[in-house]
Amino acid sequence: LFTILNDLALSNLLNRDFYIDSVQDYRTEERKTDVGFVRKGFFNKPVRAKLNDGVVKTIERYFGYNLPKEQYKTPIVLKVSKFEISEVTESSAEFAIVDIVLDYYFNSTLLYSSKQKIKTKGLDVTKLHPGNIQKALSQSLRYFDRSNWEEKLYEKDPLTETQVQYSRSTPVISPLDYSNPYKDLESTKSSSQKRNVVAFGYQIGGYTLIGVDYEVRVSDYFGVNFGGGYAGYTAGLKIHPTDKKNSPFVNLNFKDGGFGLLKTAGIDLGGRIPLSRKSDFGLHLQGSFGKILSVNQDLAIRLFGSENPPKYMITFGVGFGW
Repeated sequence: LFTILNDLALSNLLNRDFYIDSVQDYRTEERKTDVGFVRKGFFNKPVRAKLNDGVVKTIERYFGYNLPKEQYKTPIVLKVSKFEISEVTESSAEFAIVDIVLDYYFNSTLLYSSKQKIKTKGLDVTKLHPGNIQKALSQSLRYFDRSNWEEKLYEKDPLTETQVQYSRSTPVISPLDYSNPYKDLESTKSSSQKRNVVAFGYQIGGYTLIGVDYEVRVSDYFGVNFGGGYAGYTAGLKIHPTDKKNSPFVNLNFKDGGFGLLKTAGIDLGGRIPLSRKSDFGLHLQGSFGKILSVNQDLAIRLFGSENPPKYMITFGVGFGW
């Protein structure tokens, strides 16, 4: 949620003659347990999503960082009536949705009511929710800033029938600490770079006695791998059923043995078994099924005992990865 802390939308407020003093959660009790759902895994299973610090603390930290409290400015109470995220699929496209309803109060006076619904299209829409939430919050505040809310800060004196402005001369000090605003959605994924994997061992990195393979995780469920060793190389696309680094994989790949002596196109099924809870280092296992594209005759006789090799071959790889 705080990927962009210096929010341009908040810096473009017209007067900024206010600050968010506190946030109150007015959602129904059953809605307070989470903020909606996201879809996880290869089969897009719906999972309830939560904010690490809850709705109230998250919003207070966001506005506290981007709109610091100042003396003699109007303290505003923000009441949250709705705060939901969801994901839908329409016409083979996925959308991330955030739906927020906020009411701006000064004491018991309603100054402005805001309804924001942001809908964003993408391939991996779960990671779009933090940006959508930030956009909805900053857009809501910008509309409030331009709503002439100051006019509602006046009331009539019952004796003189003249308008008197509410006093705001006393600064309000909040015990909230905004020194660490880097909080995020509980469903937000770890960065792709931290999920890249290196593996080495027998029949890894191609048809090798010893080789190395490196996977670059380009999204939560896809990775591109390439490798080589003694003596061969490989390249492929890995598909993961979950977003975890130690997720098993299906690898659609091309493999070479002997640098041109044997070539196949096939599929690997494999995964990594961590050897420690505190370390990424683990045992790497994979089984391969490949269609033989070409093979040297001498190698065919050595491997298969015939100059006419089979159409397909099965191999197994074992090693270590981190």
